[in-house]
Amino acid sequence: MDIISIARICHEANRAIQIVTGDPAPSAPWDQAEYWQQGSAIEGVQKALDGETAEQLHESWCAYKEAEGWVYGLVKDAVAKTHPCLVSYDALPDEQKAKDHVFAAIVAALREPAPVVEVIETIPPVETVPPVVTDPVKDAGEAPKTAE
Repeated sequence: MDIISIARICHEANRAIQIVTGDPAPSAPWDQAEYWQQGSAIEGVQKALDGETAEQLHESWCAYKEAEGWVYGLVKDAVAKTHPCLVSYDALPDEQKAKDHVFAAIVAALREPAPVVEVIETIPPVETVPPVVTDPVKDAGEAPKTAE
């Protein structure tokens, strides 16, 4: 799946978490999202594809927001460019950390798998060996004789 499609899915999952957790200003749907929201999601997908952890994704998101002029604020406000999640990962509430983990999990689930041809070419050929058929009675030999 392409990066923009994965970013769209991540954005919508994040939005759903915002709504369920009572975020007073949930993100707009992807098709109505501002360019910076879409850009942030696309950059996050690329970083997740490059191997960043949920914690690293949050720190990268903070750096992206700060580069766009955002600062920490008690209220998320796109006009004032303030956001309460512009804190270290450790300072985030658990439901905010969960969004980063969900984001990383979605990217991991939707990343392009290696083509099957490459995988098959790396598997060594298996030699066929005819099955061994045994007779358990014959193989066990004669039962030991008891002393009389």
